Amino acid sequence: KKMTRVTKALSGFRKAHPPRSRPPIPDELAAAISAVQMAKGHRTSALLTWVGQRCYFRPGERLKIQVQDLLPPAGGAGLGRQQWSIQVAPEDRLEPSKTQTFDDTIMVDESPRLGALLGRVASGKAPTAPLFDLAPGLVRQQWSEACSLLGFPELVSYQLRHGGASSDLLARKRAMGEVMSRMRVRTLITLRRYAKPGRITLMLQRMSP
Repeated sequence: KKMTRVTKALSGFRKAHPPRSRPPIPDELAAAISAVQMAKGHRTSALLTWVGQRCYFRPGERLKIQVQDLLPPAGGAGLGRQQWSIQVAPEDRLEPSKTQTFDDTIMVDESPRLGALLGRVASGKAPTAPLFDLAPGLVRQQWSEACSLLGFPELVSYQLRHGGASSDLLARKRAMGEVMSRMRVRTLITLRRYAKPGRITLMLQRMSP
């Protein structure tokens, strides 16, 4: 009986104080952050920023990507065979994703140039080497520096994941189901919590031309 009352109390609390999420980062702002990082000579961080935005990665996932997880086009007539892709949480490493799944695949379908650039980054490295060889602390430092220079010191890189999904929905680049699959979330409730195309417009209004 006590547990029942606790469960009801928690349910009531969640209704009174629903979970909040940070606003998504528009593609334009993500591109600006990446450009500032490039101008500072932080090329790996610049690529990390854009990959996080366009592939909906969680921040920690990007640094776990190994060279062998980047899959080049296989050739052939099928559209999927002509694109680069990234495997997330391969089962043979026994490290599931946040949603406890293995072998999720993210298609790098935004631009053939992005896949080719990732291929050049991977070239010459051992299969088990990190694709993005940067310490987490340095990634955060270079991110914060770029955001501060642009006048957005409060941003965190997790907002890139939200931003990519929200930007795609706003521009109607992807259907809701495709965005949900790409985000690797299990429910529409979770998707609606993070993918908020309307808030993209609010963020754009904060940006100068």
